Amino acid sequence: MLNTKFKKIPKIYLYIILSIIFVILIWLLMMLSSSIPFETLGYLGIYISSLISASSIIIPIPGIGAVCLGSLPSLNLNPMIIGVIAGFAESIGELTGYFAGRSISGNFQENRLKNFIFRNMQKNGALIIFFGSIFPNPFFDIIGIISGNIKYPVRKFVLILFFSKTFKSLIISYSCYLGLEFVIGWFR
Repeated sequence: MLNTKFKKIPKIYLYIILSIIFVILIWLLMMLSSSIPFETLGYLGIYISSLISASSIIIPIPGIGAVCLGSLPSLNLNPMIIGVIAGFAESIGELTGYFAGRSISGNFQENRLKNFIFRNMQKNGALIIFFGSIFPNPFFDIIGIISGNIKYPVRKFVLILFFSKTFKSLIISYSCYLGLEFVIGWFR
């Protein structure tokens, strides 16, 4: 007899799929219409840049540059909104490392290092994820892969990432906004 029970798809998968479709549609729009330069996309451009930069595993792609340049006073974008948009996009983008780790979970041998990491992630996982992602570094992908490998709860992972990435992006956005305004004023 057929199993007629449908498994409920977690909302996080829906968000990932919608983000990917959204980015692909914008990319196609830009490719089909050469009249839309990337730098005029404003908040959308920051979202796309942050999502793509966070989605790359191990290879550092500078998404910080989009946040910093988007904060230029001449663009008239709100640094607070820039920080929140970049934080959201980066928290979704970091799921690539998490799911990469999740997909290879059965391939790792049990050893002392994995058991040590597993115990520390169970006890202090939130702190490791928060402080590992709050500083701009390419090594957070390793933490994301390990989190997926040990099956750290995905909702908790994304929520922690949202707060840490938003905090980081707000600091970068306001620093660039105030710092670039000062530097530009200095050369006038």
